[in-house]
Amino acid sequence: MAEIKNNFLKSKMNKDLDDRLIPNGEYRDAQNVSVGKSEDADVGALENILGNNNVTLETPYSNDCEIIGYISDTSNNYIITFVTNYKDADVSNPTFVYDANKADPAPNPLHECHICLYNTIDSTYRVIVTGDFLNFSTTNRVIGVNLIEELLFFTDNRNQPRKINISRALRSSSYYSSEDNISVAKYNPYLPIDLIRKQNSKVTATTSGITIPIVQPVAGTIPINSRVIVNTAAGLPVVSGTDYVYVVDNSTVNEVTVSSVISVGQSDLIYFFETTMSNESNDSSWPGDPDLLKDKYVRFSYRFKFDDGENSIIAPFTQVAYIPKQQGYFVQGDEEGAYRSTVLEFMENNVDNIDLMIPLPSAGKDLENMYKVSSIDILYKESDALAVKVLETVPISAVLVDENGQERTTNIYKYIYQSRKPYKTLPQSDTTRVYDKVPVRALAQETSGNRIIYGNFYDQYTPPAFIDYNVGVFQKNSNNFSAFAEYPNHTVKQNRNYQVGFILSDKFGRQSPVVLSPVTLTGVSTGTNFTGGSTIYHPYTPASSPSTSPTWLGDAFQVVVNSPIQSAKDLGLGRPGLYAIQQLASNLDGDGFAVSDVVFSASNSFNFILEEIAHPNNINIPRVGDYVRGQFEDYVEVTDVTTNAGRIYVTSSKDINVDFYSVNPEIIAGNPDIKFCYIINQTGWYSYKVVVRQTEQEYYNCYLPGILNGYPAQNTSHSPIPFPTNEVGKTAHTILLNDNINKIPRDLSEVGPDQKQYRSSVQLFGRVQNISSSTSTQYFPGRSTDTVSTIGNAVDLNMPAAEMLLPSRMYQLDTNPIVARISTQSGSIGTIDANMNPVLSIYETEPVVSLLDIFWETSTTGLISDLNADVLTGFEGATSFSDINFLFKEFQDPNGSDNNIITGVTGVANSPWITDLFYPLDSEGAVLTSTTGTMTVTNMNDPSDDLDTVFSLEQVPQADLNNPGAYRIKMLQAQTFRNNYQVFGSYEFSIQIKNLTSGVSSIIPLPPEQTVLTNVQPVFPTEVNGFLPQVNVETTVQNANVGVASYAKNGAITNKDDDLAYRLLSQSPLPFPGFPNKGFSVIESTGQVRTLYSNMPDGIYTLSIRARDAMVSNTRTTGKTLSNDTQLKVVVGDQTTNVPTNCYPTSVGANYQDWPDKVAANSSSTSPRFGGIFLFSDNSTGSPGGCLNDPQCTWKQQLPDWAWYAVNDGNIQNVTKVGPSLEKGVLQTNLMIEIERTSPKQRDYYFYIRANVQTKPKGSPLQSDSWSDEEPVYDYQNNNITEALLEAENDNLMSMNVPNEVGEKNLFSLPMVFDAQLDYCVSWQVVGLPYSPEPGGFTSKIWISTGDFTTGDCVIVDGVNVANGTGRDADYYEYNLYDQNQGGTSTSANLACTYSTATPRTLYSRTPYGVYVDQFFTDPNLLPENGFISPNSNGFYSYEYQAGPLNTSANRLEERISAGIENTSFLNGVIKENDASVKTAKTFRCEIAPTNPNYGGTTIQTLPYYRWGVNAGG
Repeated sequence: MAEIKNNFLKSKMNKDLDDRLIPNGEYRDAQNVSVGKSEDADVGALENILGNNNVTLETPYSNDCEIIGYISDTSNNYIITFVTNYKDADVSNPTFVYDANKADPAPNPLHECHICLYNTIDSTYRVIVTGDFLNFSTTNRVIGVNLIEELLFFTDNRNQPRKINISRALRSSSYYSSEDNISVAKYNPYLPIDLIRKQNSKVTATTSGITIPIVQPVAGTIPINSRVIVNTAAGLPVVSGTDYVYVVDNSTVNEVTVSSVISVGQSDLIYFFETTMSNESNDSSWPGDPDLLKDKYVRFSYRFKFDDGENSIIAPFTQVAYIPKQQGYFVQGDEEGAYRSTVLEFMENNVDNIDLMIPLPSAGKDLENMYKVSSIDILYKESDALAVKVLETVPISAVLVDENGQERTTNIYKYIYQSRKPYKTLPQSDTTRVYDKVPVRALAQETSGNRIIYGNFYDQYTPPAFIDYNVGVFQKNSNNFSAFAEYPNHTVKQNRNYQVGFILSDKFGRQSPVVLSPVTLTGVSTGTNFTGGSTIYHPYTPASSPSTSPTWLGDAFQVVVNSPIQSAKDLGLGRPGLYAIQQLASNLDGDGFAVSDVVFSASNSFNFILEEIAHPNNINIPRVGDYVRGQFEDYVEVTDVTTNAGRIYVTSSKDINVDFYSVNPEIIAGNPDIKFCYIINQTGWYSYKVVVRQTEQEYYNCYLPGILNGYPAQNTSHSPIPFPTNEVGKTAHTILLNDNINKIPRDLSEVGPDQKQYRSSVQLFGRVQNISSSTSTQYFPGRSTDTVSTIGNAVDLNMPAAEMLLPSRMYQLDTNPIVARISTQSGSIGTIDANMNPVLSIYETEPVVSLLDIFWETSTTGLISDLNADVLTGFEGATSFSDINFLFKEFQDPNGSDNNIITGVTGVANSPWITDLFYPLDSEGAVLTSTTGTMTVTNMNDPSDDLDTVFSLEQVPQADLNNPGAYRIKMLQAQTFRNNYQVFGSYEFSIQIKNLTSGVSSIIPLPPEQTVLTNVQPVFPTEVNGFLPQVNVETTVQNANVGVASYAKNGAITNKDDDLAYRLLSQSPLPFPGFPNKGFSVIESTGQVRTLYSNMPDGIYTLSIRARDAMVSNTRTTGKTLSNDTQLKVVVGDQTTNVPTNCYPTSVGANYQDWPDKVAANSSSTSPRFGGIFLFSDNSTGSPGGCLNDPQCTWKQQLPDWAWYAVNDGNIQNVTKVGPSLEKGVLQTNLMIEIERTSPKQRDYYFYIRANVQTKPKGSPLQSDSWSDEEPVYDYQNNNITEALLEAENDNLMSMNVPNEVGEKNLFSLPMVFDAQLDYCVSWQVVGLPYSPEPGGFTSKIWISTGDFTTGDCVIVDGVNVANGTGRDADYYEYNLYDQNQGGTSTSANLACTYSTATPRTLYSRTPYGVYVDQFFTDPNLLPENGFISPNSNGFYSYEYQAGPLNTSANRLEERISAGIENTSFLNGVIKENDASVKTAKTFRCEIAPTNPNYGGTTIQTLPYYRWGVNAGG
């Protein structure tokens, strides 16, 4: 039997191809199978596998919880699920579950988050991780889940990517308890190692001497040799670092002995500082290498290793651990040794033992549990090396306990470095990993081998645009900072340019770019101190204020932060906010809570008196669930808050920071002592780090044997070549020895082979000069440099020893040394020849500028919340503003009339104001009225955009009693919401406020989520009630334009056509059902409507079109776009007629045919007659061949029979060509007759009027047999005109009297409407009665008026075109529609004429001619969407035109019409038959209007046209 085999080597399911086309190796569908992948013969075979089972079990969580993600671990028979019952109320601004559970009132039940595990072997289902910190939500499914061995990685695009260890979680469901435990990005150790020991105490009694009473309960606590600093309780210095007081004895309880007499007062604050760097080489028991660090500049750092093998990023390095021998001072003989050897021997590193004080993020005993740290790497880096090396890996067991074997209750681990060599080098990938690259959020996650790959992620946060700070360089302040003791010989290099910035980090090591101060920040001078912006030049010390040792402790940067670091949380824009957000009550303007009399009753509890009366705005006291600063951790949670006897008691989960919450003794009386509590935002900016850019790097000190100012004196007895004179202060000379020859090298690039004298391009700064034969002093060069103009040996420079008067004065001149001749542009340096002797002088070379334009890390770091707290509590400037109400809309007019600063309305079209009035506030929330302000604005989408002329900060004059000193922001130029504007942060507004009372300035940025240009919805200016003006198209052509392009305008006051994009939403009906690509399209960039197919069926097509603004290349970018929808009616078929409109209500101006003033033409029995013809044809009239210019012959051959009869039988014969053939549109004609009496009446006289219409095909020959003759002619409503009009000589259409009085006129008008594209011949004849030889004199004029029926521009009544006006009886015509109780139609046209309704339907049409109504509307705007739809599907209505009360002429058109309805719709008007062969008229006249006496009251039921006589003169 035949056999078919198919292997499935590709293991690919293919649902795209037809079953017959699926290639071998692929399959259509499969369930519960696997594809064999072995190397045996059955490779590619399908094998059955077990399917799913429905398991019923008890869930370990609430019934309202939902599984939002899962993964199967088949190797361990586990199914792991992610479960929650929390759903975000606002997905764009999610709320942490922790915060949602703290809401007031609390949710019931509380929101839950769990990771659960189902064991398919024993059918157990249990929670392995639980807690609010998981922060799950049903709005963010966990779709990225992977297992690598026992590590479970997952991401939900809501939180940062996470990881847990399944084995550890199974052992204990409480193993993971915080975000710090489960984040893929691990905790970032942000603090550097300290190289100082610090202790604080208080003086217990006023004393003067060397024995100082202090609080020291245990003797020996204060280290020997600690430097002593004393301040008053108010912070004023008593003993400074320059006093060089240190501890010499600590053996007595509650007192210390110091090195010199000091005077201190009771309650003075005393501080003890000691650097941990020392030299222990003289200790025989010390095990280190005493020579290892002599020639090295070493920095130290650390990193954590976590439980699953991850490493943290490297903590900031220390400064160089360096103290020179002799503390860096010259001692006896060092000066001479320096210029002889050109080196300073004592500048070797004297440090060989360092206690590294490593800060921990928690108490040592909790480090493993809280952060899952398994060990700490101690890191070592030499200044001239790229490698980072590991000194030792300290296991966590050594950190958990202190030196005494007890639990480590502090957060400091001391590692003693004893000059041991590192044992390994870190790989380069670890060295260059300065921040973690784990995404902030990620939607997709997958594995490749043992790597985790993220997709569709946010990779970084958006930092603040700037931080308001000033930078200066000053002498180290020993009373407020410890740097003088920690790094006693470090200083900021002078004559250098620096740029100081901040780097912000979240808790997990993601860092911001460098954030700088505003570029517009101006410097601030306070006395002799100056602080500038982020960039500053530190000059050489001027001669006016020389630095003298030992009072000079070195220079240090001082960064003065004027305003708190701010970041408003907006995850959509990548702004994470701050990690610790100050808790602020919504109704308070002040910061924090003001306290007095703080008491710590336990390490985790304190109580205080709230200063709510003195400082009512500073009462933001802690609440349960808030956080306060911890003693050994960053923040600890408040677990209880109670009030008793006027005191507030706060208890937390761990130890509270005593220094942070104790009463600040430096607070000036009357000012609030403000403390802060926080709300924790896990993803916010957590810490800061100060960084410095300084590209002027390597330089040399040239130690010289004196500098000769000018030229040496010559021995004239040797007749030397004389030196120039008057060179003192202009030229100097010095001897170059040893290494100085390389430090000041000769330029050898452009020299000759015999050249012996050279120049040097090295620029020199004098630092030390010899001023006498035995003395040196500091030299102050300013910014000028000296240049070595010539280098050569002494002989070549004409300075041989034999020719010098005092050769011994210049060092070793008799050895013919290298001599440098220096052009001293900085001024005189050195001494003249008479005082010259070899004495140490020093030149400093100009530094080498590095091409590495980078910022260098400093050891200045900390928590942002601490920095902000210091700013707010020690600042006398503005810290915030009152409510601003920023409202800036693109339609606002900068020149609007509502421009009064007090009364102008914010954010309206005719107002330039984009904020309300607002005030600067201090940290207490008090209004500052005596201020000045300046503002800078940055375009966040184009930082180079100059916006100084776009916005203005206006201030209310101080004289205003109600709003003195208030501010308001005004727009000066209109702005358009562009395609690249973000939802928030279109602009960054920064306002610098100077408090005139304190003189303190601060820069306050407005919250970027508020300072947004508000987009305004685009509009359609020509739209009426949701519809654009109707477009008429005769016939469609493929890819042809229809209508007008760019018919929308964006909502801005300027640039109204910019950044718009269009879209066709729908079209109804489809021209070709089932083929949407044969309908219409819209060009996205212009809105131009186009047809996609030729020859669409006639009809009305409704297009729904959307215009969207803030678009670029028809694509939505970063901007928040708005849209507006409209509709457009495209009428295919009916268009404006090609026949020119010539509407003549009277004969004036008309091209008429006339019968002159006369009596009866004859007295025979034949009535006097006259007639004429009006032609609509492209043919030209003329004499055909054979007629020999015989008019009657010509007309007979060219005209239809009845027309020939009409003119041949008359006395006057006229033919007028009115217009071309009807090629498009709907043509309305009015046959007009005017008869005027010209002589007195002799008797009554009247006429019969006859008319006819015949047609022929366009372009056919102008000859009688081309015309329709006996064939019926149909009008616009398919009424048979041929049948209705006269076809026989004695059939009279209407009678008309000759007026009685001379000058009176009678008018006749016959309206007819045609849409068939034909040639038309309208013929007429007038027959006069009775037969009298003297009827009296008269004239008659006959013409045709033409117009476009669809526009209704020619409606003639009583010799007036009523359509020339506006409103009723011009733009629209009102009708009453009658049916049977407004609900039923009749099958009889006659019955419909009898309907009488008390309240008929009021409808509207574009024409007053009832028989030609093609559409009724329910409103007078005649909008397509308001077309009347009949509630019944078939039958007859009757309706009657209702002339307006002021239009006495138009009421002549009122007559009752009965109309047939089909398919319930009047939208196509009075329905025309679709089948062209059926020509049954659908309209019937119920009666002839009785208001016209000339009608005689005759009832004609079936005539489908109007005619009337008007006695205009009577």
